[in-house]
Order: sequence, then structure tokens, then C-alpha cells
Amino acid sequence: MLEELPRAAIGLVGVSKRFGTHAAVDDVSLEIAEGEFFSLLGPSGCGKTTTRTRRSHRAACIRV
Repeated sequence: MLEELPRAAIGLVGVSKRFGTHAAVDDVSLEIAEGEFFSLLGPSGCGKTTTRTRRSHRAACIRV
């Protein structure tokens, strides 16, 4: 019997953000399951906050 996988509590699919010609975030996809601990780490200016605050985009899907 197959084990049922938990549904993602938060999901990003194809999230991108550009500032002029600079890609701050480029095609980020991830799923965070309910109850999982997740941390987005990186140096200053690498796109952590832009990824976290990205609300919508034509080519992106964000599920909460």
C-alpha cells in the first residue's frame, strides 16, 4: 500500500523577480510541508526577502 504524502502547507512554483535587467530571484520552486521547519539562508542581497515577500507573478504559483 502506498503511503499518502502530506500536502504542502506552502508552495512556490516558478517564482521570479527582476529589477531592470538584474534577476533578483530566478525560477524558484519549493514545497514546505505542514509541521516542517524551513529556513532560507544566504548573504545580504541574494534574494531571501524578495522570495519571501513575492505575492504574484504571471508565470508563478504561490500556495499557502
